[in-house]
Amino acid sequence: MIVIILYSLMILLFIVGLIRLPKTEVDQSLHQQRFSILIPFRNEEKSLNNLLKSIQNLEYDSDNFEILLIDDESTDNSVNIIKQWQDKIPNIKILNNQRVSYSPKKDAIQVGIKATKFDFIITTDADCVLPKNWLYAYNSIIYQKQSLFVAGPIALKTNKNFVEQYQKYDSLSLISVTMGSFGIQQPMMCNAANMGFDKKAYLQMQSHQTNIASGDDVFTLENFVKDFPKKVHYLNTTEALVVTKAENNWKKVIQQRIRWAAKSTHYKSFFTKFIGLIVLITQLFIVFGLMLKPLFTFYLLLLKIGIDLIIILITNKKLKQKISIQQYVLVGILYPFLNTYIGIKALFGGYNWKGRKFKR
Repeated sequence: MIVIILYSLMILLFIVGLIRLPKTEVDQSLHQQRFSILIPFRNEEKSLNNLLKSIQNLEYDSDNFEILLIDDESTDNSVNIIKQWQDKIPNIKILNNQRVSYSPKKDAIQVGIKATKFDFIITTDADCVLPKNWLYAYNSIIYQKQSLFVAGPIALKTNKNFVEQYQKYDSLSLISVTMGSFGIQQPMMCNAANMGFDKKAYLQMQSHQTNIASGDDVFTLENFVKDFPKKVHYLNTTEALVVTKAENNWKKVIQQRIRWAAKSTHYKSFFTKFIGLIVLITQLFIVFGLMLKPLFTFYLLLLKIGIDLIIILITNKKLKQKISIQQYVLVGILYPFLNTYIGIKALFGGYNWKGRKFKR
């Protein structure tokens, strides 16, 4: 019972953060900052047309941004698809990744940064769709708050099948914690699919960089929080909401979550580690409690699901997504078991991603 109380207090803290998080007012009349947008890709032929169409539809002066797509050894038709769009979007450039570390995505970002012309960098993924006022939103917060690091919201495009609905609610819970942590000025998560930073400040922190296989989003955030704590902000507006697709089978979902979990042991922030420990203990308590005291623990699980629902509903109101309470409850019951399995796999094994095998 103490574990659930501690977990509830943690969720309450993030709810306070969500309520306190200031809304970003998008002002299109401001002088336009110039942006370099980096997009690593590997075998994304099914997604690139949607991404590039959304780039074409961006409401921003095309002279004030460039698109650098970094090819990470694609073996499909991705490069040819991009070339077909270069007549429509002349500020697109294709680069080839240069592997120098264990992290392909990190290497791709480094290749992109070296080639950028402008002082503020934004990253996204090749399977994303960008909102038309995306750059106006970044421009607004940079001028309003002199931001050096900006994190933005992500939403999943999902079908009705349960595997994609699971990812939808999992993603909502992660965004809830992300936004809540920014609201209490303890930023602990972000997503490279919607993230921006000042190039000069980033290059000053090169010695802090990690060399693990997963991307550098959270580690970059931690470095900015350490060196520029008052210059780290969150884009709290649906005008900056980037939409990405869910994985379509459980194998891919599990491998993706193992990849995410594998980097958690490298986090430097005490606050992030403490929150992670509370979540881990809560999940283990529920999993083993259902074996030892099933009825009592099941009631506590329902209580946890109810507590989580509160923060999900608050976040959902901000992001304007459609949710189903029945599906959410099913996800909430499965969540502790699946996450415990993923945590164990992340500690003792590697994972497969984009046709490659990675060791822990």
